[in-house]
Amino acid sequence: MKKGLLLVGILIVVAMLFGNCGGGDDSPAGSTNIAPGQPTLDAPAGAPANGATGVSLTPTLKWNCTDPDGDALTYTVSFGTASTPPVVSTNQTARSYSPASLAYSTTYNWSVKAKDPAGATAASEVWSFTTLAEPTETVTTPAAPSGPATGYTDQTLSYDASGSVSNLGHDLEYRFDWGDGGDPSDWSPTAINNSWAEGTYMIRAQARCVDHPAVVSEWSVTTTVTITVFALETISTPTTPTGVSTAEEGESNVFATSATSSQGHSLRYSYDFGDGPASSWSLYSSMSHAWASVGTYEVKVQARCAEHTTIVSDWSPVKTVTITEAAGEVVTPPDAPTFTDSTVIGFATVFTVTGSISSDGHPVQYQMDFGDGTLTWFAYNATIYHVYDSIGTYVVKAMARCNTHNDITSDWSEEVSVVIVNPPEALAYNTKLVYGDVTNGNIGESYEYNVAHSSATNLGDAMEGQYNWGDGTTSAWVQAAERAQSHTWTAEGTYGITYTGRCTIHNDFTFITDTLWVTMVTEATETVSTPGYVNWTDAEDRPMLDTEIMYYAYGGASSLGHDTEDRISWGDGDTTGWVAASTQIPKTWTVLGTFLMSRQSRCVEHPDIISEWSETSYIITGPESVSTPDAPPGPATGTVNYPVYFLGTGAESSWHGTSWLSYRFAWGDGDTTEWRDRLDTLVGHNYSTVGEYEVTTQAKCVWPGHTNPESQWSLPTTITIVETITGAYIFGPDVGPINKSYTFEVRGAQSDVGHTLEYQIDFGDGTISDWSLSVTADHIYTVAGIFDVLCRARCAEHTEAVSVWSSGHDMTITDAPETVSEPDRPTTYVSGYVYKAGVELTISIVGAASDYGDSLEFEIDYGNGTTSGWVAAEFSSYSGYYISHKYAYPEAGSYDIIARARCATHTEVVSGWSAARDIIVYESVDIPSVPTGPATGIVGETLTFTTTHSGTCSAGHPLEYRFNYQQNYSTIFLSEWSTSLSDSHTFTGASNYYRVNVQARCSVNTFVTSTYTEFHVFTITE
Repeated sequence: MKKGLLLVGILIVVAMLFGNCGGGDDSPAGSTNIAPGQPTLDAPAGAPANGATGVSLTPTLKWNCTDPDGDALTYTVSFGTASTPPVVSTNQTARSYSPASLAYSTTYNWSVKAKDPAGATAASEVWSFTTLAEPTETVTTPAAPSGPATGYTDQTLSYDASGSVSNLGHDLEYRFDWGDGGDPSDWSPTAINNSWAEGTYMIRAQARCVDHPAVVSEWSVTTTVTITVFALETISTPTTPTGVSTAEEGESNVFATSATSSQGHSLRYSYDFGDGPASSWSLYSSMSHAWASVGTYEVKVQARCAEHTTIVSDWSPVKTVTITEAAGEVVTPPDAPTFTDSTVIGFATVFTVTGSISSDGHPVQYQMDFGDGTLTWFAYNATIYHVYDSIGTYVVKAMARCNTHNDITSDWSEEVSVVIVNPPEALAYNTKLVYGDVTNGNIGESYEYNVAHSSATNLGDAMEGQYNWGDGTTSAWVQAAERAQSHTWTAEGTYGITYTGRCTIHNDFTFITDTLWVTMVTEATETVSTPGYVNWTDAEDRPMLDTEIMYYAYGGASSLGHDTEDRISWGDGDTTGWVAASTQIPKTWTVLGTFLMSRQSRCVEHPDIISEWSETSYIITGPESVSTPDAPPGPATGTVNYPVYFLGTGAESSWHGTSWLSYRFAWGDGDTTEWRDRLDTLVGHNYSTVGEYEVTTQAKCVWPGHTNPESQWSLPTTITIVETITGAYIFGPDVGPINKSYTFEVRGAQSDVGHTLEYQIDFGDGTISDWSLSVTADHIYTVAGIFDVLCRARCAEHTEAVSVWSSGHDMTITDAPETVSEPDRPTTYVSGYVYKAGVELTISIVGAASDYGDSLEFEIDYGNGTTSGWVAAEFSSYSGYYISHKYAYPEAGSYDIIARARCATHTEVVSGWSAARDIIVYESVDIPSVPTGPATGIVGETLTFTTTHSGTCSAGHPLEYRFNYQQNYSTIFLSEWSTSLSDSHTFTGASNYYRVNVQARCSVNTFVTSTYTEFHVFTITE
């Protein structure tokens, strides 16, 4: 009975323990798991206390919770403004949560539920906190508006405001008070434009919040803007042109001048040299000119504004130039061109031509005829390259001309011949086969063999090869990349394997390796393979006498896998005993000489099974020498600035043979290469001058640690460097009608030695022009279509020197009638931007075009019953055909200006009228007289100044006047506008240079003003 009561008591205690942490009802039935403890708010770690106020908008919610079983817990977080907040996070392991996007002055509720791995849970209380109240937004005062401090009437100026900040970081926008008594501008986040009448204005800016427009800053400090009437620009008369007073006909001379714009604008200049029309407008104030005839000429120049092209200066004073008959200049023939005796097709050959002299001491240019139809331009460069594309013998000659007077040329030089041949083909290869299997094998088994050689010849042609297996069979010809081949012998015997390599293009260019002997048997008996070379330590292949050197042998292999031993034959009559494979063996050389060492292996178990002796290793105990290389193989001719290639070959080291040799080359033009990498024996060079050069080469040993002896320089190989003619291109019209003459021009053709050229044009319709010295030719197409126009050039004296045909130029010929498009709406301009009766304005017309590309004329209808008549248009690559035409309306009024165009050649082809440009022409105001008044006064004295005038504008409206007082060029007072012709002013300071002028304006249209008068100057004393 007592035992039963004890068991009941234990069960009651266990049940109580399981229920202590709460949530016991969530525990799985029959489980011994204890649910988590109830989560508690962790205010010490920074969580807002329950019921806290003034909490930031970025709080971190934190809590604590433990599990009696020590289980890892996960948490579900509920958060929001509802009394039962929604779940915002589940299955998180962290005991914190950071909500986002909280609002000001808002109460938030939150709770946490903990869960252990068995699914038992425990929920916290619902906690709450209230966020802080929203702060009051303010916007700081902006900086003073930024923008121009001066401007002209009717000119639009742009101003910007900045510097304001919202304490809440909100975006801002600005408005402006323009200081003219009007309403402020609209609010804008960007710069704002405004224009004013004449006067001085104090402008200011204000900012406001974009999100809360009622939050506005104070007005900024002001920025002062002064608006004046645009002054008429004037161009000073250019100075008398500077330059020679006498010159010869045909001689080019430079003239220069200078002028200024009252507005500081850039200028353009036009020269009249007295022998034809004035030059086109140029941005340069200097210009060169040559007169074609004897006589006396007057040179003058005119300037105009680059921005306002209608504002033009007067002509300068004239400069008189006397042109006399030119003396007979003579240019001597050049020396015969120099170059090598022969060269290789496809490689650049350099020619050199010199020796011409101008009797007037002028510089000369040269032209080359290469004898293959190629003729160069005239050029200063006396070194010119040329590439011949076929073998043969070519006759080359040169001509010179005066650089100043291009029509004065020399006779042709003496002729020389150049022989063009194919270059020698060369290949780097190894004469020994490389094999991966033994030389003794079993019939029926496959063995692989290989050979080392380059994949292409020095000319870039691919290589291929074929094996002769020695059993009456050969492999297929394979590319160099596939030269590792396998073979199976079917009968016993000894077979000699060779490999033949050849060029895939030139099959007669071949090489053949040494024979490799292999023995095949039915069932192999033990053999020992031939060991490799004898090796030695410290690279001592040239040992010092009486010094011990260690040598070792890599043994041959037993076909049955038995151990082997080696011995060395020193080549001096002494042979070592048998030693274990790879054992180091000492040797001291006591006499000078060359010794052929070899080694032999044998089976340790069967000493009678002995290998063949290895190939020999050279040991040389005497001094090394390098023999003289062969004359370097390479092309006999080449072209300027194109690489030519030469091969270093033929040298041999007394120690290393042809291995470990480096070559360098002397090109005969003063340039010598550095020593090349020992594997880089094919070297290229660019010659910059035509001529004949001798190429030599030298070799040296580059075995590491040796004294690197050098050979003598080889005998020379001669190369001749020659010139070429560049191709031409055609320039001409793109479209036009049938039965019209078109002019095409050859451009770009050039002889690289400066010879005179002739030109030929293929018009694309089966017609080809004759050869001519003229770069232009005319042609008439009689049928419609699209024609491909080509051109080419040749030497004028060596007509076999011909360039290739140029690329085509499409010429479209149509039989449709010509049309001219309407011009754009006319544009107008006048200084000061106010159109006034009697004042010239500029009317510009652009936009019209002939679909045949013909020149145009324009006619302007001024809208008052008169027209300009037909005016020839100028052409600009930027705007096409255009005119800038001046006209002054005699009377005020409103006018519609229109324009039309017509073909200058076919005047019956006329466009429609353009859209109208409507303008208002106001009355004009004459300039008043210079004000009169006292010449002197004293400080504090009131002086009166008076002008005279008609009192009315051209429309009969009354006038107003204002007086401008200045001291030392600065305005000190500007009177108010008044109908009075007089004004008085009291001066408060003394100065030797006071002045006053006056301006008039219409009292009805107040923006119509006269210009200011000249100044009346006076003095104020103490």
